[in-house]
Amino acid sequence: MMHFSRLLILFTIFSTISCSKSGKDGSFEAEVYFLKGMPKYDASWSLNDYAFAVEILTSLQIQYPQSLPMKDSKKSGIYFNKLISDDNFSFLEDSISLRKKATTLLRFSTKYDELVGLYYNNLVEQQYYRRELIEIYILGIKLSQNMLDIGRQIEVSHDTSLDDFKVGLFDVRDSYVNLIASMIKLTTKSDIYLLSDLKRLSVFISTSIKKNANWFNPTQKKTITKVIQKTVIMTSSEQIKNELNKVTNLL
Repeated sequence: MMHFSRLLILFTIFSTISCSKSGKDGSFEAEVYFLKGMPKYDASWSLNDYAFAVEILTSLQIQYPQSLPMKDSKKSGIYFNKLISDDNFSFLEDSISLRKKATTLLRFSTKYDELVGLYYNNLVEQQYYRRELIEIYILGIKLSQNMLDIGRQIEVSHDTSLDDFKVGLFDVRDSYVNLIASMIKLTTKSDIYLLSDLKRLSVFISTSIKKNANWFNPTQKKTITKVIQKTVIMTSSEQIKNELNKVTNLL
C-alpha cells in the first residue's frame, strides 16, 4: 500500500499540473491582496509602493504558489494591470534631475527582475503564468527604452556631474540589444506561450527596433540580424515573420 504522505504529494503535484493546464485562476480577490498588505489598487504608486508590492507578492507566493495577480482576471486583473502599467514610469515626466530619473530607472530595473523571477518558474518548461509573462516582457522592453531615452539626454547634457553615467551608456545599449535578441528568440516558443501573445510581442519588438536601429553599431546589427534570420526559419507564424522581416532592411 502506498504511504499516505507519498499519496498526498502525488495528489498535490497532479492538482498543480491540472490547474496549470486548465488555466484555473488561483489568484485572490483584489481586496484580499490589499488586506494582506498590498498598496491600494485605485491609487497612484510610487516606486516605493511598487517595490513593496513585489515584496508582498514574494511573501504570498511562498505560501500560495499560484496566488499571483493574473491578466484579465475578474479577481486580480486590476492588480496585474498596476504591475505592468505605463504609469509606473510617470516620474519621468516630473521636474526632477536627469540623475534622479536615471537612478530611479536603475532601481526600477531591479524590481522588474524580481517581478520576472516571481512569475517565471525556471524548474519547468511549461509556464503557469504564460500570458502574464508576455506582458511582463513587454514591460521590460518599455523599461529598456526609457533607459535609452534618458541615456541620450544624459549623453548631450553639459552637466559634468553626469559624467559617471555617460560611462555606462554603452552598457545600456548592449543590454538593450541582448534583451531584444532574447525576445526575438522567444517568439518561436509557441509550445509554451499562446501564439496570439507572441504575435503581440513581435509587434513591440519590431516597433522598438525601428526606433533604435539608427544607433546600432555593426556588431549589434549583425547580432540582431542573425537572430531574426534564424527565427524567421523556425516560426510557423506568417505575422511574426512579416513583423521581423520589416526591420531587416534597416539593419
